[in-house]
Amino acid sequence: MINRVRILHEARAAFRTGDLAEMNRLVSEVIAALDAASADVERADIAHSLASFYRDIGAPDTAEIHARAAIEAEKRLDRPALLGNHFMFLAMLLKDTGRLEQAISHVEEALPCYLAAYGPEHQETRYIASVLAAMKRQEVIV
Repeated sequence: MINRVRILHEARAAFRTGDLAEMNRLVSEVIAALDAASADVERADIAHSLASFYRDIGAPDTAEIHARAAIEAEKRLDRPALLGNHFMFLAMLLKDTGRLEQAISHVEEALPCYLAAYGPEHQETRYIASVLAAMKRQEVIV
C-alpha cells in the first residue's frame, strides 16, 4: 500500500512551486492505487484524499468526482461517522461552488449518519444540525 498522505503532500508542494509535471506524476501514483484498490475501505479513503487534494489546488470539479466516489465506497461499509464526513465534505464543496441547494441535500444525508454514530445530543451531531439550519436560512435569503 502506498503512503498516499506523503505522496499528496509532495504533490501539493510541487503544485505550489509550479512543478506540474512532478505533481501529475505523484498524483498518478495515487490514482493508480485507487484503481487497484480491492477493498471499499481503501477506495473510500484514497478517493477522499484525492478529493481533498483537488479541492486544495483549486480544481473543484475533479474534487467533486472523487468526493462522490468516496461516498459510494463508504456506503458499502459500516462507518456512519465517516460516511457523514464524506457527505459534509461534498456539501461544503458544493456550497463553495455556488450550489447551495445541492449542498443542503448532502447535509441532510449527513445528519442521520452522525445520529447513528453519536446520538442526538453529541456535539458533532448538534453542529451538523446547526450547519443545516444555517444553510436553509441562507437558501431563503438567496
